[in-house]
Amino acid sequence: MRSILCFLLFAACVMGQNAGDDKVAIGNLTSTLVGIGKADASRARLTERLADDMLALANRDHEPSRTVVLGFTGEFTAALHGKELSSRSVTVLQQSIVDVMRATSATFVPAASLRQILSQAGVDSTKAQLITRRFMAIGEEIKGPDDLGSRQ
Repeated sequence: MRSILCFLLFAACVMGQNAGDDKVAIGNLTSTLVGIGKADASRARLTERLADDMLALANRDHEPSRTVVLGFTGEFTAALHGKELSSRSVTVLQQSIVDVMRATSATFVPAASLRQILSQAGVDSTKAQLITRRFMAIGEEIKGPDDLGSRQ
């Protein structure tokens, strides 16, 4: 009985620590997204920081390559650097990134939200399409290509 109680206490502590880690990782991501809107911030540093924030959210068993993440963060940061985003836009971007990094939905759902925010921020459609493709490539590395009903 004592060993069961010890195990349950240990499990609760680990789960609490994971929830705390998640809050920190999401807080860091949100801070970075807000920072991208500031023209005086270093674009190169924000690109690296966004990649770090995204990788911190990934499941270690299904982590995308840093190269693919940096491909996205470089284009994303360049497109939005100095364009102040509304708090709603930051929230939508943050949730889209979390959803892709955690594979909580089909990749195209958060990608559509990301693309909409890019369009609202005035990013031209060609650039928005490139960024969206790179974002979807991250999701595909994490869980494979979206499968729209071909499984039986």
